[in-house]
Amino acid sequence: MKKAIGIIVLGLLLSGNAYAVSVEFEILNHNINYLVKKGYKITFVNNDDEGTVYYTLEKDNDVILCHVDIAAKKTWCYKP
Repeated sequence: MKKAIGIIVLGLLLSGNAYAVSVEFEILNHNINYLVKKGYKITFVNNDDEGTVYYTLEKDNDVILCHVDIAAKKTWCYKP
């Protein structure tokens, strides 16, 4: 019985990445103000308890995601 449970657990652990999808992002060297001036609209804003604010910007069918670390005073924007 222990062998069967061990085989099932091992099988589940090894099959976890079978359906994983690799997603690549294009990192941009622009900040949110630059993107808004270029015509992007802020469509979604969310923040967490750790001082990070997340923005979604859209222009036509183009989407850009940005997150701002307030404590570190850094912004990262990227295209999915």
